[in-house]
Amino acid sequence: MMIENQLFEALFEMIPFGIYVVDIQTYQVIYANRKYKETHGECTDKTCYDAIYKEDYPCHHCKIGQLIDAQDKPNNTTLIFERFNEYNDCWYQHHEKALCWPDGRIVKYTIEVDISELRAVQNRLAEAHALLALKNKELIEINRHDELTKAFNRSHLNQVLSDQIYDKDRYGKLFSVVLIDIDDFKKINDNYGHLVGDTVLIELVQLINDHISQTDCFGRWGGEEFMMIISNTKNTTHDISLISVFVKKLCTLIADHTFSNIGHCTCSLGVAHCTQEDTMISIVKNADDALYLAKLQGKNQVIFYNEN
Repeated sequence: MMIENQLFEALFEMIPFGIYVVDIQTYQVIYANRKYKETHGECTDKTCYDAIYKEDYPCHHCKIGQLIDAQDKPNNTTLIFERFNEYNDCWYQHHEKALCWPDGRIVKYTIEVDISELRAVQNRLAEAHALLALKNKELIEINRHDELTKAFNRSHLNQVLSDQIYDKDRYGKLFSVVLIDIDDFKKINDNYGHLVGDTVLIELVQLINDHISQTDCFGRWGGEEFMMIISNTKNTTHDISLISVFVKKLCTLIADHTFSNIGHCTCSLGVAHCTQEDTMISIVKNADDALYLAKLQGKNQVIFYNEN
């Protein structure tokens, strides 16, 4: 039996990882190889929960019950799991199995691999991935917004228009496009300077954003021209009527607002309600034609395409 014990121990000494063997009845450590003792110190003849985890009772995470059958015999199961040892602040991967020791006792052996460095690398990689995702999200947001006004830019508006046309063609969902142009904006720049003109653009964006729904998309189409895309969620005449009332109120709201440095300014608005026949190009052209008429007929007003 002594020779058999020595054979087991010689085998375990050849493995370059810490190994300890525990009597499943008493939880006593009956053997630990040199590698394990170098890391944890002498632990034989002590209970495993005391020697390894400095606990007074068997660990709640003990796997012995999963390694034996109803007769307390080895069931040939091998468990592989990771565990953090709070006592020495290290992460380990455990490989555990039950077997018959040469003296007849049923034991559990544990091969313990220190994976603390691997865990640290994984954590750093996870942090790097999270930071990269955050930066990517920030970059996406930057690319979606106009640098001056922080409204959505033309590229994003085009994407939303494309999505709306897709929903219209596939699901029959309609929408409206509103083009908003500041009246006599060139005079503002000429009389007050471009910095004041920029302030007007910024204030207008803030004013409109404060009064639109979260489901509406509003952005800078170019220069002093802006676009609003409003979903006609119910696809009804009543819904179109509500959109029309809202746009007229918005025109009045802008005219009544006092802008920094210049006082009052107005906007002309052209509105096109999408039909099932519309394309992305036609709906924008219709709104632009309506805007042109609003300018031609005196400015500071709303014109609806094909309603006059």
